[in-house]
Amino acid sequence: MLYLAKVLEDHKFETFKEFLIWVVAPLGLVLVLILNGSASTALVLGGLSFLVLIVAGIKSSHLFKSAGIATALIAVIFLAHIAFGFFPRISTMISRVKNFTNEKQIEDHLSPQEKQRILDKTFQADMAKIAIASSKGIGKGPGKSTQRYVLPHPYSDFIYSIIVEEWGLAGGITVLLLYISFLYRCIAIARGCTKIFSAITVIGLGLLITSQAMLHILVNVSILPVTGHTLPLISLGGTSLIIMSSAFGIILAVSRSVENTKCVTPDQPITELQEGEEALEL
Repeated sequence: MLYLAKVLEDHKFETFKEFLIWVVAPLGLVLVLILNGSASTALVLGGLSFLVLIVAGIKSSHLFKSAGIATALIAVIFLAHIAFGFFPRISTMISRVKNFTNEKQIEDHLSPQEKQRILDKTFQADMAKIAIASSKGIGKGPGKSTQRYVLPHPYSDFIYSIIVEEWGLAGGITVLLLYISFLYRCIAIARGCTKIFSAITVIGLGLLITSQAMLHILVNVSILPVTGHTLPLISLGGTSLIIMSSAFGIILAVSRSVENTKCVTPDQPITELQEGEEALEL
């Protein structure tokens, strides 16, 4: 996000060749490298980057051409995976999607091993459903969760279902509203920025944190297949906590810098901010 913010500030991208060199190629390379470790993370970052480019006011022709290149790249990656076994994480992603969309019924004629194999594939999602359902809408009370003893990763990947189990719908809705209000505040901060870099940085980081939270929540309520994404600043995790705290620190620094500055009008694209205005301190 910081790289995107910097190149969008330094370049006007009048030609697609310039856009290809400075944005599409580096972004594609980074996403391919990430794909080797986590397919869902690569898809999320790719989608968020495209959304940031739209918000930044990049020419629609550049965006359509980039989308075509991305589609071709995805096709090549899938062919490489099928033919040579490259990018093994794609198999994991496909397996999770299949388990989510084509849940098999446990039939009587299946062997005990086959029955257990089917149950193992959906165990996490099933336990999360039980945790949410057992709250009965009002919750069991703080620290009174029972599913945390059987649900894998109740402190990270499935912490939202434990929150709902203990605090009920009120707790779940409160957490959801916290992230929505955070994104709203990021948009307000970005509209007060006088430099492209600061505005896009805040928008990008705000979207990154909020989208990860929404993805985590949707997985916990079984709307999306399991992805392994944590709930920002709530789930237990050293590296994730450091990264998210750093992102919050950057956003707070920009927020402090934009006090008493002229706000950007709602209809003005971020890339039309005046280049000559004083840079904000980060």
